[in-house]
Amino acid sequence: MSIQSQQIGPGLTLHKLTHQPPPTSQQSLDQYNTYTLDSTLDKPLELTIDIQGSEGATIEGTYQTLSTVTVPAYAQQVTVARVNLYGDWVLRVKFTYTIKNFQGTLPESLVNPKKAQPWEGLEGKIQKAREAFKSFPYDILPLDAIRSRLRDTNLESFIDIEFPPIESSIYPPTELTKPFKGETIVWKRPRDFMQKTPEVFRTIEPNDIKQGQLGDCWFMCALASLAEMPYLVERLFITQRYSEEGLYRVKLCKNGDWTEVTIDDYFPCFEDGGPIFSRSNGDELWVLLLEKAYAKLHGSYFALRGGFANEGMLDLTGSPTEAYEFEEHPDVSKLFAKIIDYDQKGYLMSASTAGEDKFTEDKDSTVNEENEGGLIPGHAYSIIKAVQFEGHQLLNIRNPWGTFEWQGKWADNDRERWSEKMVEGVKPVFGDDGTFWMCFEDFVEHFKTLNVCKVGDWEEVRVKGEFLNARTRYFYELSVPTPTQTLTIAIHLEDDRIEGVGSRKPFLNTQLVILRRNPQLEVYKIKEFRIERQVEIEIELEQGEYVIVPQTTGCQLRKLPDAPSENVSRLINGSGELHPLAEVAVKDLFRRLDKIVINNSLDYPEFQEFFSRLSIPLSQEDFTRTILHALSQTFSKMQCLSKVSLPCGNGQLHGAMTKSSTAPNPAASCSPSILWTRYSSPQRRILQE
Repeated sequence: MSIQSQQIGPGLTLHKLTHQPPPTSQQSLDQYNTYTLDSTLDKPLELTIDIQGSEGATIEGTYQTLSTVTVPAYAQQVTVARVNLYGDWVLRVKFTYTIKNFQGTLPESLVNPKKAQPWEGLEGKIQKAREAFKSFPYDILPLDAIRSRLRDTNLESFIDIEFPPIESSIYPPTELTKPFKGETIVWKRPRDFMQKTPEVFRTIEPNDIKQGQLGDCWFMCALASLAEMPYLVERLFITQRYSEEGLYRVKLCKNGDWTEVTIDDYFPCFEDGGPIFSRSNGDELWVLLLEKAYAKLHGSYFALRGGFANEGMLDLTGSPTEAYEFEEHPDVSKLFAKIIDYDQKGYLMSASTAGEDKFTEDKDSTVNEENEGGLIPGHAYSIIKAVQFEGHQLLNIRNPWGTFEWQGKWADNDRERWSEKMVEGVKPVFGDDGTFWMCFEDFVEHFKTLNVCKVGDWEEVRVKGEFLNARTRYFYELSVPTPTQTLTIAIHLEDDRIEGVGSRKPFLNTQLVILRRNPQLEVYKIKEFRIERQVEIEIELEQGEYVIVPQTTGCQLRKLPDAPSENVSRLINGSGELHPLAEVAVKDLFRRLDKIVINNSLDYPEFQEFFSRLSIPLSQEDFTRTILHALSQTFSKMQCLSKVSLPCGNGQLHGAMTKSSTAPNPAASCSPSILWTRYSSPQRRILQE
């Protein structure tokens, strides 16, 4: 048993006792916490415990998420609650109290609100925002509608209640160690820590990026790669000007589909400084906003720790990606020629070192520059340029930190190799900016992986599919009218980095099979089974008819026998909100329905298919009269229906085709219930304004 104590108010001390149940108790009970209170007040009080938003947690003696008890005056060790925790639990707990007929001395911050610290007043702003936006689906409404809502409710700034400025947006309650060594975290808006009037972007350059105390160098590296082509960053921003209301909207390609993300401009900062995590070199917001939007998609900032740059590139561009593991390809002699070709085509490239990055979050740790040659273990770097000159194969590389450069051959201070002729031919830029040169031989020796993102003028086709009982429900027919076409086709699964996905919906074992009619169906190419976030294949198709078949073995579909059960006592809590597990199920249902036309709203054909599975006939007239009419009574209700139609999860097919005057028409031949839409860029709105 362990005990933790905390003063929750003047004269009030709360104690938490953590107990491990004996072996003879319920097997599903993982632990239970007992909360007791000491009070030196001369008046009784009412204490309320609230575990709303928790998972696998119940308050002993009630099915509600709230429980209120009366504590007498001068109470000592009064038990106020017991919370039982089951399986893979997540506990979010809050205590509030009301003093009856209080005649003591209140804290100065309550008597004189002007002396309250700025972060103390934030709780009230968050509560007002929750009241204003609780039933207001701002994620899919036009930004002007949100601004009108702010004016109507007298809110001075926008606060995203789905990703509010509280600790749980930084790290989940299950985090074992308190991060930042106990330093106070304060949420600040840009004007609180920037010297000049902020802008979303002035000039977009890789050197704008400064990584903070979060191990997301892989994402920062992906951003730095995009910054080499500023238009790739600009097109992600629907809001491109500084917002006084703190209201911003960006778009990211997540789980194989473009998703619009609405966020505020509160950023976690140290009490006497600027942002804890990433920031720009100057008074620009684009780095902070993209990192925050990406964190929101995954559930918290800490969900971004550790990753691969190719995943970040995929989510930021929607373009096909490829990773070369040097250990799996021992013969890399031909790889440099590919890198030269990729560089000439304008593809984004990055590379990762082996090992674990312990330096980003622990600045007291040291980097052994002598052994590593100045490279950081477990770190991601951007590849800026590839050059072959005078028989030398050289790569220009950037560390997203803007410091810690390579100290080996062809480093900035290697004047022996950087002769006048080499400087004139290669035109290197030297300086302590995190950018350096190294030869390809050393690159292969010191790096582990090469990541390539094939950005270009793609024609994109994104459709939804699904596996039912480990069997393919849909296949896709494709007509190629010209002699040769190059395509990239991929199955995208829901990213297990997203909070709750890894434990509930692990990746399936999937493969892609391409069949050709000749005139009978014959196997043309196969991307073999693998358990990964996406299975991707690049092929050249000759003129003819083809069938694309996604397949799965069903691996990971069933729950493991020893997997912990999840305890859900009530689907709706005391505040009328869905339990997180129920919410996941509802969102999954609407994601699966919204697949005939991927527009985050449900039309008659989608409802008709759903009803047919239930053996219930649904005519167009019935749909209009009963469903559409009922859900359109108020604009809010209709948008709430659309709001849970999030981008597709497991089983989305993504086809990316090269743009040309003779590109195949994706609608030329398709399976009965799928309509392939085609557009030249991913800039379509979720809601028609």
